[in-house]
Amino acid sequence: MGLGYFYLSRQADLRLAFPQLVLTSALEVAILGAIWYGLSKKYFGLTALEVIFWAFIFRVFFVSDIPQLSDDLYRYLWDGARVAAGENPYDLPPAAFVDSVKGPMAEILARTNHPHLVTIYPPGAQVLFALAWKLFPGLVGLKSLLTLLDLVTCFFLTKLAPRPGVAIAYAWHPLAVLEVSSSGHLEAALGLFVILTLYFLKRKQFFRAGLCEGMAIMVKIVPLIFLPFFLKAPKRLFNSGLSPKAGLPQVAFGAGVGLIIFLLLLPFLGHLSHLFGTLKIYTLQWEFSGFLYEILKALWGKTEARVVLLLSFLSLGFLIYQKNFPLEKSLYLVALAFLLTTPTLHPWYVLLFLIFLPLNFRPEGLLLGWVAFLPYYVLRDYALFGLWQENHFMTAILFVVSLICFLSGFKYSGRKKAKGETP
Repeated sequence: MGLGYFYLSRQADLRLAFPQLVLTSALEVAILGAIWYGLSKKYFGLTALEVIFWAFIFRVFFVSDIPQLSDDLYRYLWDGARVAAGENPYDLPPAAFVDSVKGPMAEILARTNHPHLVTIYPPGAQVLFALAWKLFPGLVGLKSLLTLLDLVTCFFLTKLAPRPGVAIAYAWHPLAVLEVSSSGHLEAALGLFVILTLYFLKRKQFFRAGLCEGMAIMVKIVPLIFLPFFLKAPKRLFNSGLSPKAGLPQVAFGAGVGLIIFLLLLPFLGHLSHLFGTLKIYTLQWEFSGFLYEILKALWGKTEARVVLLLSFLSLGFLIYQKNFPLEKSLYLVALAFLLTTPTLHPWYVLLFLIFLPLNFRPEGLLLGWVAFLPYYVLRDYALFGLWQENHFMTAILFVVSLICFLSGFKYSGRKKAKGETP
């Protein structure tokens, strides 16, 4: 696996090496599946230290590389520099500074995507960007911080998984390695805070769990989809036999969520409305690799398609909520419901699902992490000719595998315990 990651890290431009990316990552996933099979049959075991050590080795190949599959990192750097300088990133879009910045900041600005729009990233992300800029300004510094956060996520997965070795389903998966350490995506921080929420809930530390969920929402708004399930968990899973006052765990959890959101919003209140303006544009206009969306858009139009998908997601979420699933399984399924119904499905969005795979393992989940790379097919022609043309066959494969994961995960309830077996 290390040789495969080293080979990918030596590619001059992964956008132009799509076959190498797909085939090498397929080999990595095949090896990962074989290792997991050996673990499941108890042919051997892996300690938490071994999981983290190799996760670190695989990621370190990419940390110093310039991002090739995405340019989001340059927006992170721009926002971080502004916040570190005491400015409000929601005040003006990057394009307003074209004539006033020089040197390295001018280069970052030239690579920043959508420079005419105010940043879409919430205050929690802005604090993270500013921290990275203060500690080690530049691309490598921010990627190093995100990689470190991702390794911490791997560590907590070894604590939450049935056995430490099962955490390799995320820790060694090429999607996690490349999207965090190569592209430097913010999902590293999002995933950490979501997993910490689960970790503290399981230890009945409800206020701390609420702080982590609030931080996850403030890094990216998407973890709001997990909030109802986290609020449901204390009463259903943790009050048994303890006889606490009704609703008290939910109050503590909600207080943690509300407090961290309030504290993070406060410094940016002056121009926060501009953030919601960009979010509105994203919600109503942006689209990529959404298979159902493309079909519905062709039938009824963009707005109607988005409304139908939103209602579909809410219906699936309600169905999952009504079931008496373990919390890990509910989170796994609602993440898949989001992937199935979103009009915009970038490959790194699949990390939102992959972080739960070690906790609710299904072999097809490894496959989903691999097919998430297929939409990158669009990048070759874009890099060479400036032509952005999605391949709907690739999009269809991603949708079908996501649907298989959802249906199999919804149906699968795990091995039944034998009579008299200790839980």
